[in-house]
Amino acid sequence: MAGLGFAIGLLAPAWYILEKDVVARFAARSVNQPSRVYARALELYPGAPLTANQFARELSFADYREGDVRQPGRFEQIDNGFRVHTRPFHFIDGKQTAQRLQITFSGSRIGNIKDLANGQNVSLGRLDPAEIASIYPLSGEDRNHTALAAFPPLLVSAIQAVEDRQFKHHPGVDVRGLLRAVLTNVLRRGLHQGGSTITQQLIKNLYLSPERTFWRKFNESIMAVALERHFDKGAILEAYLNEVYLGQNGAHPVHGFARAADEYFGIPVQSLSPAQVALLVGMVKGPSWYNPRKQPDRALKRRNQVLRMMYDTGLISAAQLKRNQESALGVQATKQRSRRGRYPAFIDLVRRQLRQDYQDTDLSQEGLRILTTLDPVAQEDAERALSRGLDESNNAQLQGAVVLVAPQSGDVA
Repeated sequence: MAGLGFAIGLLAPAWYILEKDVVARFAARSVNQPSRVYARALELYPGAPLTANQFARELSFADYREGDVRQPGRFEQIDNGFRVHTRPFHFIDGKQTAQRLQITFSGSRIGNIKDLANGQNVSLGRLDPAEIASIYPLSGEDRNHTALAAFPPLLVSAIQAVEDRQFKHHPGVDVRGLLRAVLTNVLRRGLHQGGSTITQQLIKNLYLSPERTFWRKFNESIMAVALERHFDKGAILEAYLNEVYLGQNGAHPVHGFARAADEYFGIPVQSLSPAQVALLVGMVKGPSWYNPRKQPDRALKRRNQVLRMMYDTGLISAAQLKRNQESALGVQATKQRSRRGRYPAFIDLVRRQLRQDYQDTDLSQEGLRILTTLDPVAQEDAERALSRGLDESNNAQLQGAVVLVAPQSGDVA
């Protein structure tokens, strides 16, 4: 009894210190998000001077992909134009919702624009602009913070079905799951199963090292219970959905399902299909091991396993299970090149102008959307013309530069 009392006497202060620390850090945490720099938005209206070929290039710059136009960020080519499903975007004059448009061309101009949802003619539309650069936090992390209510219900339910079915009921630690994990580890003589809840995973991601030791697990459990004593399930789940690690974009870690939806599929998180939800949820178990770009066969098997779990828990129907398991991964090529390094001189100009009004910490932490005047098609044409002229000069010492300016507004394009 004396030994038990001594142990409790030691553990109580440790528990108090850990609880006070985790509560204070979670309440005070700030989510650093990179600022994103965009080209100018392309305005679409009948009579606009734009060829079908130029529009195809605009779609490419903005990371649109050919495919089913029921999803935002997709297009299909028709005889005299395109069908496009634009992405929602928050412009200076307000938020624009996604639209399904049919755009036809007449020679070197837009002939007609039709809204595919109602068949009505459209007098003015906009293609959301290409992302041309990111200004990252010092941590280098890449994320889009999203409110819990903005995540699709299927994703919210699926992550609980796969990672923590007792999330709504446990106090931060699932005792049954933990006992199963302990038994498995004892029988297999090692740390083979974690038994971690969503809350424990969040604690590990935010505050602890990834090492697999019993002492770290002990701290993780205490801190998870402390977090749930002071914050509701919604706040914890929202933080988890935004924090969870889901791979890399070059040297930058991709955190959260919203950023991962854009990174791997080029669409808003709200537009994810069941198969896409399953792939991202499946990656939580091992983002490198199930990397769909480097390990597509392994990722496909894991995705289909998660789809089966979604079916078993009643989240999707048998028909949805079959259709989504038969679908391709549909992951886009890495977007790293399109986001950084394409227009270094222009981005340097943008940075210098921004520093007149913003501090570096604002640019690298506040998740600003920076809309610029850059015309990506004109830039590419100018670069090609300059390069061709230098090559034809037969003078290795000759250098050149091009500045594009809109004469009506003075905007640098």
